Amino acid sequence: MKNIVSIGAGTGQANLLKSLMNNGRYKLTGLVSVTDDGGHSGRIRRDLKTFGVKSPQIGDGRNCLLKLARNKEVASLFKVLKNGENSANTLIAGLLSDGLTLTEAFEKFGKLVDAAGTIIPVTNEDVDIIAEYEGDIIVSGEWNIMEYNHTDKLKRLRLSRPVKINPKALTALDNADSLIIGPGSFRTGIISALLPEGMKEKIMDIKAKIIYVCNLFSQPGQTDGITQAGYIEELYKYIGRVPDVVLVNNGSVHDKVIQHYKDSGSSLIKEGDLDSLGCMIVRRSLIPKIDDILRNSPEMQRMGSFKKWTHLLTHERGELARTIIEIIDEA
Repeated sequence: MKNIVSIGAGTGQANLLKSLMNNGRYKLTGLVSVTDDGGHSGRIRRDLKTFGVKSPQIGDGRNCLLKLARNKEVASLFKVLKNGENSANTLIAGLLSDGLTLTEAFEKFGKLVDAAGTIIPVTNEDVDIIAEYEGDIIVSGEWNIMEYNHTDKLKRLRLSRPVKINPKALTALDNADSLIIGPGSFRTGIISALLPEGMKEKIMDIKAKIIYVCNLFSQPGQTDGITQAGYIEELYKYIGRVPDVVLVNNGSVHDKVIQHYKDSGSSLIKEGDLDSLGCMIVRRSLIPKIDDILRNSPEMQRMGSFKKWTHLLTHERGELARTIIEIIDEA
């Protein structure tokens, strides 16, 4: 059985893992970011600190585990409420309060819902993401970074303090036959997951085929105006190599969806000069049918400190899975 390891965060990574979960030839492992400070899980982080429990972010890993759940009856008990709360976050927080690490808490919750894969936080430490901009401007926290005036040029992203990579994440990377990076919030999700000490060196060293799944739309305040080629160039700074394969959408997007994202300051990401980067470029139509997009949109909501918007579009799972398996199985 081949080992597929995914690095990422949020809705994009959960959708990717769900697309692959029914293929019995692969063992799935998701390495998740833990620095998100918004929504219900962000509030839980703050509440736990008042009781002396320093916690990394819970929600991204919980989202992946629920998407991978084979016990649908149990998983159905953990629906997102209209106010953005999820009782699964509260359950996992209780395990942390009992002294478990986030890795151990995810293991227990994964068994509860019979998850078709393993979810591992990239670190068990309570840590935030920091953005350093030109002009000695420093912004701390994912949601502050997203809401910051992004006209200043970003110099680098780092963590609020040095933390080492979770040893179980290192083991997963050592055993990986394929490593998939993305899709998801590029800077505060994907790159955040790459920042623990030892991550870059391990990715540079592994023999696994590295696949990067390109995002579909830009994220306001983070990636405005950056091409897909620009994403790869920035990713190189944090993993020390270019991906072996880049998967990019070449399907058309319905005008209703484009307008929805335009209203929130997002736009379709242009390719740029991808062919000059030395990666294998795979282009596929990865856009769901408009009826499927609109039907699934209520479940794709994100609650922040002050904002709420809908993640209306994720990659079409069937074609995403078929293409990734095709890439992995290619000799």
